[in-house]
Amino acid sequence: MGGYLKRFKRDPRLKKEEIITSRVPHGVYEKFKNHCDHLGLTMSEAVCLLIKKEVEDEDIQKYTQEYKTTTNQIQRNIQRINKNTNVVKSKKFNSSRWKIDGKLPCPKCGTWSNSGNFQRDHYRKHGFDSLESFFSRYGEEADLMVEERKKEEENA
Repeated sequence: MGGYLKRFKRDPRLKKEEIITSRVPHGVYEKFKNHCDHLGLTMSEAVCLLIKKEVEDEDIQKYTQEYKTTTNQIQRNIQRINKNTNVVKSKKFNSSRWKIDGKLPCPKCGTWSNSGNFQRDHYRKHGFDSLESFFSRYGEEADLMVEERKKEEENA
């Protein structure tokens, strides 16, 4: 049987005012009575000590649970803050790598257009919504047109 009650001796200073009546199975009653007799406690004293411990433990458990809840909330908030700090800003698309003499190649048409007009509206004629989407689709062909144009300028 448990050793909790072994730690206590009679404390005549405690004023006991309330009476508790309880019904327990006969076997439990006998074991508890023998245990109390062995320890030199009355059953009333043992029950009083057990009830006192239960009530005090409840207060400690409430405090512990509140502490755990508060600590967990703080940790979760810290993690949320850390997750939001990894924001990456994207660069604006730049078409200057294909620009030669103020003109941009259009691999779809096979022509060279003024870069201002091209950036403003030429790519839309081919069904693209942005200059970036146009060159992501036709970038390799545009690179070939730029290489050809540079070779022509070197030979001229």
